[in-house]
Amino acid sequence: MPGHAFISYVHEDESLVQRLCEDLRSAHVVVWIDRNEIKPGALWREAITNAIKHGAFFLACFSQSYNARDTTYMNEEITVAIEELRGHSFNKPWFIPILFSECRLATLSIGDGQTIQDIQCIDLHQDWQSGIAQLLEVIQPVSTAIREYVACVQSDDRVEREKAFLGLTEIGTEAVTVLVELLRDEDEEIRRLAENALIQVGRPAVPNLLNALSSGDSDVQVRLCAVLGKIGDPRAGKALMRLLDQPNENHVRPAAIRALASMGGAVFPLLTNALFDGPWCVRASAAIALGMITDDAWSEAVWPLAEKLADDDPRVRQHIAEALHELGDRRAIPALENALQNEQNKIVRFSLASTLRHLQGGNLRDQSNKIRDVMKWSELGRDMRPPYS
Repeated sequence: MPGHAFISYVHEDESLVQRLCEDLRSAHVVVWIDRNEIKPGALWREAITNAIKHGAFFLACFSQSYNARDTTYMNEEITVAIEELRGHSFNKPWFIPILFSECRLATLSIGDGQTIQDIQCIDLHQDWQSGIAQLLEVIQPVSTAIREYVACVQSDDRVEREKAFLGLTEIGTEAVTVLVELLRDEDEEIRRLAENALIQVGRPAVPNLLNALSSGDSDVQVRLCAVLGKIGDPRAGKALMRLLDQPNENHVRPAAIRALASMGGAVFPLLTNALFDGPWCVRASAAIALGMITDDAWSEAVWPLAEKLADDDPRVRQHIAEALHELGDRRAIPALENALQNEQNKIVRFSLASTLRHLQGGNLRDQSNKIRDVMKWSELGRDMRPPYS
């Protein structure tokens, strides 16, 4: 199965939904359910819409509790799903109505004079196990080989674990969804091996990785950034750029910065464009990434950074100065000297002076890290904090 199964329901049916999730997961079906996938601080409407659009299946759970509701957000989810359904082939099921009890299905139109009631449903309240079996026949969960490898992943024998991940790697794209799910495992060693396996699968895994990147799970997003950075496929560039506007607290932004920097020339145009546009945190993050580039694009990074030393936000100017320090390119000296003459902010002046000394041959330690350690950001106010902690 190339992605997750989105489950839409009313909260009065949570116990039945939990049972449904357990049965699907036992068959290694990846499920997406709002209470588990939406993290604190996430834009929940956007997270739900993305999960529906990127899902392999949409399971709409109807019941008497649904019928008793005058209003429910489930109807909004169904509306999004119907729009998505119209772009799918009717030869392959995607929208699957589930019945938890005797009830009326919604009469919403799906186009061509048809409604949801014209879609064959799966009745769980008459015979739960038979209904689950029918559902699994449609969803077609992972192969027997993948299921056996996943069982071995949980082995206490490290050699068995490594063999299992090698097997999943050899299966390739069919195993990507399962490997992404293993990035959530409580065992750090399993998470590390899953990351390595995804990197080994390489570019064929990228489309599924990008779908998973939109999940809203910050811990998984951080690990996916590391994987995408190692793979280096430019198709990931735009998705990673969107993460530069993430909150400081969840570590997603610095992970995206590292991934973009490791991709270097493949995303150089995206980084330079971001340096000149967007909110301050995106401009500052682009500057940091440009300063960390190590491939051939390194020689070109100095020019957009030098030009943006005139940015109207002192936080961005500071990080540009630090990025130029990291690049160590003496061609930036004239621009730095000019910026220092005109700079009024004392923090930025300190960064500019430190970078100039470094480029002119001064024997100073790396100030880009030292500044964050020695400056008292709290005395300067919240607005002067760096774009990530």
